[in-house]
Amino acid sequence: MGRTYILLLISIIFITGCGKAKNNSEEVVVNKNGLEEVTTIIEDTFSYSAHLVDVTAQLSGESQASGIAQTNFAEGVYVLEAKFTNLPEPQENYFYEGWIIRKEPLNIISTGKTVKKNGIYTNTYITEQDLIDHDFYVLTIEPDDKNSAPAEHILEGTLEKINN
Repeated sequence: MGRTYILLLISIIFITGCGKAKNNSEEVVVNKNGLEEVTTIIEDTFSYSAHLVDVTAQLSGESQASGIAQTNFAEGVYVLEAKFTNLPEPQENYFYEGWIIRKEPLNIISTGKTVKKNGIYTNTYITEQDLIDHDFYVLTIEPDDKNSAPAEHILEGTLEKINN
């Protein structure tokens, strides 16, 4: 019970932004296509970051969505936070889901469904397991069909060490 309470408290601190991060910043700019794009969400509490690229743009020729994923493992707690811009509303019975991947040996972990707050989709995942070796983030669009396998990839990026 005590450890669950601590994780819940840590979750609330990170979600509400009351953590000890010194340089919280989020920069949303308009790209050359006139679309909003998240360019920076660097916080001192994160050690790894990935710019998420719209892989659906390969089909359409235009990049629409973007995002950033950040992770850290400290004091026995792994935290992942991802934020996205210009994601279209999913069709009925579909949702966005995050994934972290370790390529060798292969391991794929769902970071859960995204949440939309103030028009921005986010994906937050907290666990006691050290998952820093899972250095690839994927956002998928999923049918609500109870299939636990990842579906169509929307955004992807490699988590790299932040040079502070």
